[in-house]
Amino acid sequence: MSYLRSYLPGRCLCSCARCDATSRHLYIDALVGILYTHYMQNKQARGFDWLSIALVFLLIQVALTRLVVTRWTEHLILAQSLATFGFWIGLPLGYSQFRTRAVVWLALGYSLILIPWQFTLVIQGDVLLWEKLTSVGGRLLFALGQFFRREPVEDGLLFVAFISIVAWSISLVSSYFWGRHRNYLATVLPAGIFILIIQLYDAYDNSRIILVGIYLLLALVLLGRVYYLKNSESWRARRVFQIQEATYDLTRGIIITATIIVVIAWTIPASASGWQSAVQTWSRFTKPWRNLQEWFSNAVDSLEATGPGSSGDLYGNRLNLGLGNPLEDTVLFTVTVPAIDENPPRYYWRGFVYDFYDGRSWSNSFPVNEDFEPSEDPLFITDKDGRTPARFTIATQIRQSLLYIPTQPSWVSRPGKIRSSMVETGVYDITAWFADPGLAAGERFEVEADLANPSIQDLQAAGSDVPAWVQERYLQLPEDFSPDIRALAEDLTRRYDTPYDKTVAITNYLRREITYANPLPEAPPKDTDIIEWMLFESRVGFCNYYATAEVVMLRAIGIPARMAVGFAEGEYDTEENAYTVRSLDSHAWPEVYFPDIGWIEFEPTGNQDALLRPDRPESGEPSNASGDGQDSNGSEGDNQDLFSAERNFSSRGIDEELERGIIETPQQEPLSPLLTIGMVLLFGVLLWGLDRKYALIARLPTRLQKAYEHNGGQAPTWIQNWARWNTLTSIERSYETINRSLRLLGEFPGLHATPSERSQTLTKRLPSAARPIKTLVAQHQASLFSTQPGHARLAKRASFAIWVHTFRKLFEEFIKGLDERFSGGQFT
Repeated sequence: MSYLRSYLPGRCLCSCARCDATSRHLYIDALVGILYTHYMQNKQARGFDWLSIALVFLLIQVALTRLVVTRWTEHLILAQSLATFGFWIGLPLGYSQFRTRAVVWLALGYSLILIPWQFTLVIQGDVLLWEKLTSVGGRLLFALGQFFRREPVEDGLLFVAFISIVAWSISLVSSYFWGRHRNYLATVLPAGIFILIIQLYDAYDNSRIILVGIYLLLALVLLGRVYYLKNSESWRARRVFQIQEATYDLTRGIIITATIIVVIAWTIPASASGWQSAVQTWSRFTKPWRNLQEWFSNAVDSLEATGPGSSGDLYGNRLNLGLGNPLEDTVLFTVTVPAIDENPPRYYWRGFVYDFYDGRSWSNSFPVNEDFEPSEDPLFITDKDGRTPARFTIATQIRQSLLYIPTQPSWVSRPGKIRSSMVETGVYDITAWFADPGLAAGERFEVEADLANPSIQDLQAAGSDVPAWVQERYLQLPEDFSPDIRALAEDLTRRYDTPYDKTVAITNYLRREITYANPLPEAPPKDTDIIEWMLFESRVGFCNYYATAEVVMLRAIGIPARMAVGFAEGEYDTEENAYTVRSLDSHAWPEVYFPDIGWIEFEPTGNQDALLRPDRPESGEPSNASGDGQDSNGSEGDNQDLFSAERNFSSRGIDEELERGIIETPQQEPLSPLLTIGMVLLFGVLLWGLDRKYALIARLPTRLQKAYEHNGGQAPTWIQNWARWNTLTSIERSYETINRSLRLLGEFPGLHATPSERSQTLTKRLPSAARPIKTLVAQHQASLFSTQPGHARLAKRASFAIWVHTFRKLFEEFIKGLDERFSGGQFT
């Protein structure tokens, strides 16, 4: 009533009807005035102030712009986009009537939808959403694996993901607190810390610090706006009239004052001693954390790089025969193969094919690129009839633009460029397939290919009616081609009639007569035909030499062939139905053309198992699997046990490589869970040491509470409880066990209940805990009323015993309740 009387004038002392009516009207007017004042205050507290909202939005955008201009890595704009979304979601949630729990769930739901959706924008082109999500997830998992193995993270997407989630959280929380509580510190401080950290790590370009100045200016203007709005509430409560011109003048004055403050702070030089003192203080404060910098620096190793990092584009438009390939155990990609009725003899993951040989290197004579989009229909490749379409899923472990895919691909789920030639209208002869933009480690994509698995009889019956375009392109030989090589090829194939039998004869010879060596024990002499030197002098080589020798020998006798490079199939996982392909699987092999069948792979390299092709005789003769390493006519007696001999040779060759130290045995990687646990323990020890020295944890809630009160707000309940808990003594904290046990057991004594009454209530509920309850109460009373302090250790022991009895009681009641429900038929 005293509050109501403040709105009323003095009342006369008479009791006439006129005065009574006047008084009633005055009371009604006063009540309406009170309600209107409260309404306007609530409206002002939760209403829109567009200028302050615009200032908050600009603050967040300036902080994120400071990040984007660093150009540390690509896709940083995603962080700014997510911050924009976060602002326009957090602000309505702040102004809404939803409770805090509902706001948290809504914010979590928006996060789970918007953040993954934004990251799918990294994968450009017409790609299915599910494949984008799996590719981004694969990249992040791969980068996290490198991080926890303490390897440099080559993919900047991990940093982009981390910084984007931070930006989203800052924007969401800041805008929410502004809309719900108009809390200045909760709005300005997160983005301010963010921009200062960015400036700290990107202080090399002095021009970019202007963004920090703009942020400070906007923060000061927002602070002035906050105090203006609070004063406006006070003016309205006192019924002070405000004209519009005064509002404009005050706003303009705030902006001018903030600008002057920032300019003065920017131009006044700091003393050298002040800077030195600040540097020393900062150095002491950050010393415990410097030991962690080496580990965390791996996560941002890719930010300094301007290129794509390590790349899987091992092959280009030209291939030199070289002296050897590095045999490493690094995983490059995995391929999940489809379940089809009949698998080919072996999978090859082809990168490039070459048609032109100059005596020392291979190249493409038709490097024509054509764009491809996944929305287009699969390409129509040469000799597609009779092939089995199949779809493969490939997960990359390297950056690559050149795709290593099954032979005869027709469709890829990523946009790119195809290096090919059109042999006739709408029919392509593909030599390489590139992804554009390139793929990062961890991405996934799908490939459709047309597989061929012809039998020996099919290949023998293919004949020699080769199309003109194949003869023009794939029978080329150097002008000074060695007559000795041609003579050797003719001698090996003289007794055979079909191109297939001749190809098998040359394959057998190379596998039998040439020793595998990688790298070569000696370099070929200069001005010497390399293949002639290998076949007749050194008689050693690796896959590039084997494949080249077979291709030129086949071309010398009129059989079209070409050079293919990429990877052998790798290690097969029966459970996953997938192949793991490593760097040591890099390989070269010949492809031979058969009319109406197309390009077929052969395997002349000595350290690879022979290809086993199906043997399907049309007559009633027994069927025996045959391969490239066996003469189909069976006329050479020394080839009878060639399969076992080749396998022995293959194993022997690998053993020799191991003995010479060429093939590196895989080293056991450190267990990432142990590393993670170790880092967590180290962090805990550092935090414990700082807390013991500076009492950081004890001071933190009090500082937070004072910060809220200083800005005219009230700290959340959990901060108040935390601050109160830190002021309690050890015995008082132990005594809190009684209050908590009572709440758990469903007992809620009033605020007037004394400690003795509370202990008696708990003793009735827990008779078995009567002794520890009595001990705890005695120590608590001694600490409060006795000159001798209580025994803290006894109090802790009693507190622990009470907890044990409480949980035992809760468990007994739970079992009893279940028993009553079952026995009462409630579950039947």
